[in-house]
Amino acid sequence: MRIRSIITTVVLLLIVGGAIYYFYSYRNRDISADISSVGEYTGDAATTTAVKAALALNNRVSSFDIHVETNKNDVTLTGQVPTEDDKRVAEEITRSTNGVAKVVNNLVADPGIQAANAEKQYVTDIEIKTVVLEAILSNPELKTQQIKVEVNKGEVKLSGSVRTPVQKTAAEAAARSVANVHKVDSSALIVTNAALEPMPQSQAADSDNLLVTQVETVLSRESAFSQPQKMKVRASEGVIYLTGTTDSRAEKALAGYLARSVTGAKDVINNLEVTGRK
Repeated sequence: MRIRSIITTVVLLLIVGGAIYYFYSYRNRDISADISSVGEYTGDAATTTAVKAALALNNRVSSFDIHVETNKNDVTLTGQVPTEDDKRVAEEITRSTNGVAKVVNNLVADPGIQAANAEKQYVTDIEIKTVVLEAILSNPELKTQQIKVEVNKGEVKLSGSVRTPVQKTAAEAAARSVANVHKVDSSALIVTNAALEPMPQSQAADSDNLLVTQVETVLSRESAFSQPQKMKVRASEGVIYLTGTTDSRAEKALAGYLARSVTGAKDVINNLEVTGRK
């Protein structure tokens, strides 16, 4: 009986010891796995952030809606770009980013995206042009000068004429101070060194008629407007009234600043109605 009791006790101790060993090794294994999983997640999040930053810094693909997902350092790209070349560029940028082991490029090349992006850029350029003109017109030394502004993909081109080099520098600075301006080209802005001539005085009705003609000419020559013929101009005692319709808020603002830039304009009442979506 004594031997059987001893055997039973030994067996129970072995069972209990095995259970304790299994419990602790299982728990330790889970904790180790959890730590490893958290490490992988943190690394993947950092890689995703790095790839998004690299894509955002590239002028060619930054404006497209590219989604980035990372799993164990393997990066998957989804979304749409205009061309196969854009798809390739996005993949190359991703592949060269630190922390990326593999790139799965599921981007779809859709030429329609280019048109949508061009329309967005068109509106942005109009907005930039409007703000640049505002900055120029708010400077008393520049308001009376013949300065023309054109914007293409964030690059501003100044042309026309100013009287002094200081005014040219001021115009360049005004353009550079505007957000989203990448470059300012003032090579076509000529310094005439001409003496300042006194502004002609208003001549009542004749002066108002002249103002209307000048504003209509400025609006019709502005290539940024899609339908300038739908804008109506009236003047009374030097105050210009704009009515009719325009396609965007950016075009409305630009029309107001162009009208205000005309010599002899005392004020502009901008009642243009925006019929477009922007």
